[in-house]
Amino acid sequence: MGMQTEKFLEEITDEVKERDMCTQTDHIFDLNIPHFFCPTKFGLDIETQIEPWELFDFDRDVEPIVSSVIGKILEQSLFETLEEMELDSLREQQYAYDERHRQNLMRLHRLYERERKVTEERERLILQRVKEASQESEVENRIGANHFVLTYLGGIASAVLKDLRRDGNMLESDGMQIAIDNTV
Repeated sequence: MGMQTEKFLEEITDEVKERDMCTQTDHIFDLNIPHFFCPTKFGLDIETQIEPWELFDFDRDVEPIVSSVIGKILEQSLFETLEEMELDSLREQQYAYDERHRQNLMRLHRLYERERKVTEERERLILQRVKEASQESEVENRIGANHFVLTYLGGIASAVLKDLRRDGNMLESDGMQIAIDNTV
């Protein structure tokens, strides 16, 4: 049979041929189904007598199991509590160690700064002493040079003055000596 797939509905007026048909099942399915074999009962029925104390008493029989479970739970909780206390103790020890370490670092830094200042002061004093020593050496050299010049020229000066007077280049007036330059 054809299907309509257009957008608008269209009335189909074609007649479809129809025919009646039937089916027939096999005869085997129409037969009665036999029941399963069930043996017939023979002999006497026997019953069992159970006394009240022989039955399962839940409260009495569960008590050891419950006490064991509760004991394990309490033991586990005690272990966890001790572990938490140990962790708290370790945290406190770590904090104390960190604090001591920080104080030691601060003390070491202060000692380093003091050592640096002492070293700088020592170097400054050494440079100052070297400078003073060089100035003293220079002063001693000047004093020695002046002394040498005075001792060397002391004898020469009187001889030169005598020569200048003898040659007439030096005149004395009112206790002062005047040198006359004859080179011009």
